[in-house]
Amino acid sequence: MAQKKVIQEFLQLINKTESMQQLMKTVEEEPARILLAICREYESTGEPVSDHRVHISGFIGEMALKSLSLAGLITIQEGGHFALYQYLPTEEGITQYKNLSGN
Repeated sequence: MAQKKVIQEFLQLINKTESMQQLMKTVEEEPARILLAICREYESTGEPVSDHRVHISGFIGEMALKSLSLAGLITIQEGGHFALYQYLPTEEGITQYKNLSGN
């Protein structure tokens, strides 16, 4: 129990820093940014979106994609000729896209 309190105090201390606040903001915003990019491209082409068309930033971007998939907002498919993966928004993903973009 004492160790848990020590960890909570530590987290309270570092979570007050600007760098941790920016990191948490990025973690919260990255899935929405990626979903918007996938849906815009899909809306434009009607085709699954190749991975090279979506700019993913490292570990946070990869986890955002996984979260979008696990939440049922996108499906991840094997890529075509020039891509490892392709992303396809689901109906719920399109609904969320419209809500996020104000459409």
